[in-house]
Amino acid sequence: MAAKDAEKVFKEFPGLDKAWNDYGFDAKIRPNIVDYKLAVLGHYYVAFLVKHEYKGKASYDVVDLAGRSPDHWEVQNDGSEHVTPAQFKKMYIPSQCDWLEGWPE
Repeated sequence: MAAKDAEKVFKEFPGLDKAWNDYGFDAKIRPNIVDYKLAVLGHYYVAFLVKHEYKGKASYDVVDLAGRSPDHWEVQNDGSEHVTPAQFKKMYIPSQCDWLEGWPE
């Protein structure tokens, strides 16, 4: 799976970059972002799929942030239950919402 370029999102929204850093995420996490979902119409929300090594195997979880404006973001969740890239692809951001739908049962 080719990683989406999440850095372009951080460059487009400097407030997102600031919130990420202010929260204290380890700088090593950002290169492990392999996919993301972004909503910016009427609200601001981004969910990043982050790859980790867990017991010698690849594991993925979701980190998400919401914004009041393009310049003011805050971390909502700093991790989730493990999901696969295929499960993440099926997930979606409902209109005008700051969460993901379609979590695996």
